[in-house]
Amino acid sequence: MLPSMARKLVIILLYFGLGAVAYCRLEGWTLLKAVYFEVVTVTTVGYGTLHPTTEISKKFTIVYSAFGLGYVALLISDVAEVISSGLTSSSRRLGNLANVDVAR
Repeated sequence: MLPSMARKLVIILLYFGLGAVAYCRLEGWTLLKAVYFEVVTVTTVGYGTLHPTTEISKKFTIVYSAFGLGYVALLISDVAEVISSGLTSSSRRLGNLANVDVAR
């Protein structure tokens, strides 16, 4: 599980890095503004404080968002699975310590 999640994390970091470079060049934004826009857009928060202003950056955002949503959803799913399995194994260990039968 973890190697797969690590690969997805590397992919999403590369994805955000390339997107940030693209927004810096297309919109003239600073790196911080570009990453802020990416996170707000891909996580569907959408504050509206930044938005693409050129035709090419609007087209780029459409494609970028479509793929980014999928990648972020996969990563969140993996993180939730790791947390869930960790909680399950911890509750089993606690149940064993207290001599309580924990459902498997």
